[in-house]
Amino acid sequence: MNKSSERFCDAIRRSIKKLEDERVSITQKAVIENASFDNGRNVGKSTLYRKDAVTKEHFYKDLLVEIDDAASRQRKSRGRPTKKEALMELKEKIRELKIENQALVDQLVTQESELIKLKSFKGVGEKVAQAKDDDIYMLAKTLLEKSPGSHEVLDSIVRRYEIAHRGTERLEEMQSAAGKLCQDLLGVTVSLPGMRK
Repeated sequence: MNKSSERFCDAIRRSIKKLEDERVSITQKAVIENASFDNGRNVGKSTLYRKDAVTKEHFYKDLLVEIDDAASRQRKSRGRPTKKEALMELKEKIRELKIENQALVDQLVTQESELIKLKSFKGVGEKVAQAKDDDIYMLAKTLLEKSPGSHEVLDSIVRRYEIAHRGTERLEEMQSAAGKLCQDLLGVTVSLPGMRK
């Protein structure tokens, strides 16, 4: 490591120490903004992120790790989860949401399958078929509300139902029921990576 690199590393480490002593939140941006050489001149903002021309790795990757470690120590001392712990919590939440999402999708597919069977049996009461149709609409409408993006299968189910029951009390009741279910699931987001047909 050449002399200018050593001076840069010293300036970054002094900045980390200063932020720790002053109990200021440690971030890469804060460390760079508070880092200066012995002569008082600020360090270059992009220097910390410089990459080796051959390996394409960060030239100061050890300093980046030191900054992250200092930030983690600070968060831990304040009783907050470290970056790694927060990431693990988010991954666990995503895993739980995927399980919940799959359960909702499975329930929807099962309901639609049962409806198709019921409609094919002769003598099955119309009320039972209507109830299944209503349940499928409500689940599809709720999944669309809680899941970002467009989902062709769900869009098709909702559109067919709303066209078939336009202007009816039944549609208003089912829209209200779907709205209530969305409220019950407030704060939950589901993602639909793919739906079985």
